[in-house]
Amino acid sequence: MDDVAAAEEEHPLVTKRRERAPDPERTILAELLPDGLHPYDVKMLRRGSTKLLWWSRDGRVQLFDLARDAGEQHDLSDDEPA
Repeated sequence: MDDVAAAEEEHPLVTKRRERAPDPERTILAELLPDGLHPYDVKMLRRGSTKLLWWSRDGRVQLFDLARDAGEQHDLSDDEPA
């Protein structure tokens, strides 16, 4: 048994190797916390090509369609209904 297989058996939260590609529509959540380099707190939620950013310090929300706007230049948050 290799080290990865051993870790998978010992720790159930370790992602198991997949024989197929991951689901492109899975939801991903990330958070950037304030530190010495980034004095702000931002949360990111992504599903498929849609990416939502919440800047918690000022309450600003941004919405991007990464399939059409990979550089995140056009904020769709005002265009989408609440």
